[in-house]
Amino acid sequence: MKFSNLVLAAVAAKTTFAMAKGNQSSSSTTMLRSPSTIDDRVLHPDSWYHEHNYNDHAQCTRPKPLCGTCDYKRDEDYYQSMVENSQVEDGHQYTPPDNTVTCGDVFTGFVKLTSNLVCDRGARTADGDPYDGRSVQAITLDGPGSLLDCDGNTIMMPVATFQGGEEESAGIVLKNGAKAINCNVVGFATGVLMENGNNVLKNSMVGGSQNNIRTMGSNSCMVLDGVESTGAISGSGLQVQHEGTMLIFDSTFTGNAGDGVFSGSAEIGSDLDLCFSADNADASGNVEFGFNLRHGKTTDIKRSRANFNGADGLIVGAITLEEAENPKLNLEDVQTIGNALSGISTNSFDVSTFGSVTSLGNQRGYVFTCFHPCDLNVKGDLELEGAEQVGILFGGEEDISVSVEDCAFLKACSNINGDIRDDVDSSATVTFEGGGVTCGTENVDGLDCKSCPNDVGEGTICTSPVAAYCYPKPEW
Repeated sequence: MKFSNLVLAAVAAKTTFAMAKGNQSSSSTTMLRSPSTIDDRVLHPDSWYHEHNYNDHAQCTRPKPLCGTCDYKRDEDYYQSMVENSQVEDGHQYTPPDNTVTCGDVFTGFVKLTSNLVCDRGARTADGDPYDGRSVQAITLDGPGSLLDCDGNTIMMPVATFQGGEEESAGIVLKNGAKAINCNVVGFATGVLMENGNNVLKNSMVGGSQNNIRTMGSNSCMVLDGVESTGAISGSGLQVQHEGTMLIFDSTFTGNAGDGVFSGSAEIGSDLDLCFSADNADASGNVEFGFNLRHGKTTDIKRSRANFNGADGLIVGAITLEEAENPKLNLEDVQTIGNALSGISTNSFDVSTFGSVTSLGNQRGYVFTCFHPCDLNVKGDLELEGAEQVGILFGGEEDISVSVEDCAFLKACSNINGDIRDDVDSSATVTFEGGGVTCGTENVDGLDCKSCPNDVGEGTICTSPVAAYCYPKPEW
């Protein structure tokens, strides 16, 4: 597709850098892997993910959303009407400006692109003055009455223009409730910058920037709906640094030189007051983490994937640990496969899993760490299989309570260095409630596991029916 070709052109100057960074990351941990010793879920994760009906899995009570909707309307006809009538939410009518849009323009109403917009060192500002390209914000939309419809056209800045270390340039800037739809953005230090207010980016593709999409501000609700973010040349597909709510629907963050999605405060050592929600998001094939969520607050991830990343597939953790009340994390129908480190890692969260949550063929299946007492509530199928190390590792300094409901199960099998491991501080304990636990090896006092279906005998576990993939059980 045309957009993909533009992204490839934009990142060509950085290809060597990205490959070198990827190799460096892999050599310090584990190479990006496509494990082939588990089952069809690992061999063909995409087809397996789409072909299996999650309603076939254990159905306990489905969770209520943890984050609000911010009155966001997902109706396609609603946005199409806005475009056709040049009318935005506040009811005001705007006459589209003439078709001459120049780099650096600021709009408070409706604007529609009728051709591509290229901002480079040869371009001129709206006043006719030249600029060096490094600090320009190509198109800025300001206010709840502003809407940009790119109509499939591309806003582009060549890599050579912005790669001099400047951080100010942006393709689209959305401020104070602005919206952009049907846009392609390639290049710039930041492809799309969203600042303050309830801003929306919809049905758009962003790639080849240092950071493709960034959010900033306070008391804000940012929405990405139907967004493809790929090929960030040195940073993240999405960098979330605002306080308020982040809502993601039907979006992908893949093939980026940093994380697929990063959330956390720009101020080192502090959490971000953010409710993060992702529904049908894919953060796979990134050089570093898939979802790297360090905001330390409420998190809700549903129908999403984080496969074959160079670090953890999904990590959710607080930076500061002094809070008396744990933040909450809901995982519903989540898949992590073939990541170089952990499939899932959580730090000091109360976690509930629903539907089918799978971690397959990662270095570690699930690392569950607590520095004050916290809970793992299994309310669906939690499967942790085929890890190079341990299936689920409990760590930290405080008590951990694991509850498996009657309609649910926790299955940890075929993990080379053990299935369930208690590694918490000697003063803390891990306790299990409920009988739906299946494992081959564990060292948790009082845990009575059902046998794994592929356990072929005392002293042996297998990651495949083929004998070559059988290993001695670990001794702790």
